[in-house]
Amino acid sequence: MKRIGCLVLGLCGLLLTACFAGEAPVTPATTNSPATTKPLELPVFGEAGPGKIRVKVTGEVHRPGIYYLKDSAVIADALDAALGKAEFFNWRSSSLHRPTVPVEQWIRLGKKEASLPLKDGDWLSLDHPAD
Repeated sequence: MKRIGCLVLGLCGLLLTACFAGEAPVTPATTNSPATTKPLELPVFGEAGPGKIRVKVTGEVHRPGIYYLKDSAVIADALDAALGKAEFFNWRSSSLHRPTVPVEQWIRLGKKEASLPLKDGDWLSLDHPAD
């Protein structure tokens, strides 16, 4: 039962992270207009072109960002591009968000998925374990 509780808490954490990942704090406007928000911008590495895919890598890596990788890239290639796993990286808390399929998918990751091929538009959320 404890394992199910941990799984539920982990999924809730992923959902909250997904909801708030692209939002910056609200800053007050200098006039009487409503407050505005600015989305969090990630640095872009590489260049778009033929034979390239765009992959977002966030979470417990040394250099989160948006990467243009070869169209044959796998998850391990994206980790290498992001300069590897950070101190609190945990495979079991990580996931692959694939919005390019008919039904949007979240794929739970483990070490064996390091060779999973990436697709254009994928988002690797490489997180630390929930406390």
